[in-house]
Amino acid sequence: MVPLDASTPKRLSDAMLHSLHAGGKRIRPVMLLGISDTGNGSRDPVPAAVAIECLHTYSLIHDDLPSMDDSVLRRGVPTCHIAFDEATAVLAGDALLTLAFEILSTHYANEPQIANRLVMELSRAAGSARLVGGQMDDILLERLEGETVEMDRVFNIEDNKTGALFCACLRMGLILSDAHADQLDLASKLGIVIGRSFQIVDDILDEVGDEAMVGKSLQADIRNKKTTAVTHFGISGAREEVNRLHHLGLQLCEKLDMDTKFLQNLLLYLKNRVY
Repeated sequence: MVPLDASTPKRLSDAMLHSLHAGGKRIRPVMLLGISDTGNGSRDPVPAAVAIECLHTYSLIHDDLPSMDDSVLRRGVPTCHIAFDEATAVLAGDALLTLAFEILSTHYANEPQIANRLVMELSRAAGSARLVGGQMDDILLERLEGETVEMDRVFNIEDNKTGALFCACLRMGLILSDAHADQLDLASKLGIVIGRSFQIVDDILDEVGDEAMVGKSLQADIRNKKTTAVTHFGISGAREEVNRLHHLGLQLCEKLDMDTKFLQNLLLYLKNRVY
C-alpha cells in the first residue's frame, strides 16, 4: 500500500495511482527484494522496494510527456498525461519522486545511518549526474540530426538513464543486509550490465515487438531517429550483445559472496525476452 497523505488532492492522487497501479514487470523492486533476501539482515526491504517503484514510475510519467517521448501508452494503459492532462502528469511525477524519499526516511527512521545511506544511494542514482542527466544527454543526442553518433556515447547515456537505478536497487538491497563494501562495488558493476542488457532488449522490442505484449508505444526510436543498439548492430548483432552481457553478468555473480541463483535467473529472463 502506497502511503498517500489524506490531504492530497484527489485528482493528483488518482493520477499517481493510475501510473503506479498500471502494472509492469516491477523488475527494480523485485531486484531489491531478491538480493536483500540473500543476506543476513533482519530489516524489512519492502518500503525500500516501494520507494524504488515510486521513483521509477515518476521517471516514466515524465519520459512519456509530449515534451519528451510523447508516448500515449505505458504498461498497457494510457499514459498519465493522456488519462489526465499534461500539468497533472507533471505534478504526479513530482509527487511520486518526493514520496520515494519520504518513505525511506520514515520507515527506516529507527536506524538513521541506514536511512541516510538509502536516501543517498537513490538520490545519487536519480540525480543530475545519472538518471536526469542521462535524460538530458539523450534529448541533446536526438537533436544531432545527420551526425554520426558513437555507440560508446549512447551506452554512457543508457548507463545513466537505466543502469544507475538498477545499481541503486542492488546496492540498497545489500545495504539492508549489511553487506561489505566490496560486495557493493560488484553490485554496481552488475547493475550496469543488467541495465545495459535491459535497454538493448527494449531497443529490440521497440523494433520488432508487439505493442499489446510490450505494453507501451513502440517504434518511438524510429520516430525520433535515435541511435540505438539495433540501429548500430542490427537485430542479430543486438541479440549477440545481449548474450555477451548475459555471460558477463554470470561472471560477476560468481564473484558475489552470496547465493546468486535469483540474479542468474533474472539475467536469463532478461536475455530470453527477445527470443
